[in-house]
Amino acid sequence: MKGRTDAVPTIESPFDTEHNNANSSTRQLITEVNRRFIHWLIDDDASRNFPHVTAILRAAPVGALNALISQCPFLLCGLRFDDAVGWRRLQQSIATVRIIELPQDMDVASLAHASLLVAWHLVKRWPIEGPMLIGANLDVANILGTLSAFSLCQVTLGYHRWLSPRLSTRADLWQQLTRLAAENSSASSALSDRMAELLSAAILTATR
Repeated sequence: MKGRTDAVPTIESPFDTEHNNANSSTRQLITEVNRRFIHWLIDDDASRNFPHVTAILRAAPVGALNALISQCPFLLCGLRFDDAVGWRRLQQSIATVRIIELPQDMDVASLAHASLLVAWHLVKRWPIEGPMLIGANLDVANILGTLSAFSLCQVTLGYHRWLSPRLSTRADLWQQLTRLAAENSSASSALSDRMAELLSAAILTATR
């Protein structure tokens, strides 16, 4: 048809929160989970399991922690999303187990469930970027994306103790994150980009 121009489709990015309200809402979910997780690490007995990360967070200024929580575009926690073997076993287990006792540590279970739901949302909405946002390899992301609502509950009840900081053995990374947040707490956009670059590089190094 004369005068018709076909618009070039744009590729939606989860990092574009300025022009996409849905992405902004997703970013708010990530921020809320990160906030609860950081506070759990600092205030709870979780320090016994992750002493190096917890010590770094407890030593960080309040302003740096606030900046880390509000500006980090990735989930700072996960349920072994980089462990493909463990998740394949998990997938087999939840396919056969029908009844699981309620956990006694409900605070951990509720935080793990929130992390799991956000992770599931991210890999479903963004199959390419989603795994990077949650620190998952493609096998785990594929398994996670196929889980039903009931299966997600089973994962929470049976595997909530998998909840841990991302790259928990990389104390140097967490030190860099808190230092970066302390030095750039007033530059929100730049800080978010720098954190994304730092975490992306750490993930790529870990998967080599």
